Amino acid sequence: MVMYDMMRNHKKVSAEDIIQRQALLGGLDLLIPINQNDWRAPYFLEREQFVAKFYLYCQENPDFKINWSDWISEKE
Repeated sequence: MVMYDMMRNHKKVSAEDIIQRQALLGGLDLLIPINQNDWRAPYFLEREQFVAKFYLYCQENPDFKINWSDWISEKE
């Protein structure tokens, strides 16, 4: 739901606000800090980076004329 919300509202709402809104609606809070000794820490970091990239994709491609795969290929 965070990604859908980003696609719809990236022009007027920050990524942090979108994530918090979805958490308040009953979703997972993607911004909860995690102990670096937790075995899940690398996965939380990977998800955090993915969500940040997706928000950037939405901002740079507001009409979604470039698909995610092509956009991410250009960035990497």
